[in-house]
Amino acid sequence: MSISKDISFSAIVAGFIAVVIAYASSAVIIFHAAQTGGLSTAQTASWLASASLGCGLVTFFLSLKLKMPIITAWSTPGAALLVTALPLYSLSEAIGAYIISAILVIVFGVTGLFQKVMRKIPMSIIAAMLAGILLQFCLQAFAQIQLQGALVGVMCIGYFISKILLPRYAIVCTLLIGSALVFFRHDLAWSSIDWSMTIPVLTMPTWSVSAIFGIALPLFIVAMTSQNASGLAVMQTSGYQAPESKLITHTGIMSLLTAPFGSHGVTLSSITAAICTSSDCHPNAEKRYIAGLSCAFFYVLFAVFAQSMVELFALVPKAFIVAIAGLALFSACSHALKSALAEENNLDAAMLTFMVTASNLTLWGVGSAFWGLCAGVLLYLAMQQLQKK
Repeated sequence: MSISKDISFSAIVAGFIAVVIAYASSAVIIFHAAQTGGLSTAQTASWLASASLGCGLVTFFLSLKLKMPIITAWSTPGAALLVTALPLYSLSEAIGAYIISAILVIVFGVTGLFQKVMRKIPMSIIAAMLAGILLQFCLQAFAQIQLQGALVGVMCIGYFISKILLPRYAIVCTLLIGSALVFFRHDLAWSSIDWSMTIPVLTMPTWSVSAIFGIALPLFIVAMTSQNASGLAVMQTSGYQAPESKLITHTGIMSLLTAPFGSHGVTLSSITAAICTSSDCHPNAEKRYIAGLSCAFFYVLFAVFAQSMVELFALVPKAFIVAIAGLALFSACSHALKSALAEENNLDAAMLTFMVTASNLTLWGVGSAFWGLCAGVLLYLAMQQLQKK
């Protein structure tokens, strides 16, 4: 299989959009967490750059080796958790906690514990969890019409017309339409962006029992449930049989390597992965790995200018980013819903998973994806026991 023969413009754009959404949707959370934790500008830029570089390297290696669009991301729920956790610890203590969390991920990957757990969960429940996650983004896209009616309305119309006439390039056309409207209708202060390279800052870890319980364990739980579980769900619902343990292990190793530079962890992606694994990326599933390579390239490029890229996204209307994200995930959401409701025997469990996940419920710092999965699995097990009696 030759890369030159498999390369396509739609797959390259899918990889680009994935990175844009990753930065636009969650980089701000990292900046917020860094501010609450009292980090310097250099330390903050190093955090974002190391996380982006780690994602790029793992995405490139796995996508090329497995010939699948293996998309990774830094943990957005993990960054949100750190908004309240970082002020309680020094940066070196937080780095030590990141390392402990990464080691736990590696252990679960190498031993196959995570793979064994995932394979016991019915596909319909996994798909329902994914649908619940994606639904929030799709709904938010249409909600932006109230705020930026002309911009988002034209983007939505353009997407569905393209979906009919040029289905392979629907997102490409939507991105071009939206970009043109933003460029001509908004006066963006381009000169305010400081285009300077980001220099990584090495911080040696210190070990704190309090930080292990306050950061490492919650970060590990969030990474495995809210990110890695849903990331594997994306792969499975798209028809890819990826080696779960190998993927988890590689993300853990990269998390370990980038932690001293401030990265709180590299995980499998769910939201951006859905863009690169859908039919909008390429009708041939075997050629969608190009989107993974494209995603890796832009991750590394953005890592070099991490702080500059965040300043750039701050200038673009939020409605544009939200609309692109929701429309790019439209097909993935409908496909996940179809898979979730396909098994009549598990319909109630799948619907419960879907509704709890879509509710955006958060308890003890753990997001709705985990609670939706727990609720669906518990109902599924209870129904299985009743049927045996």
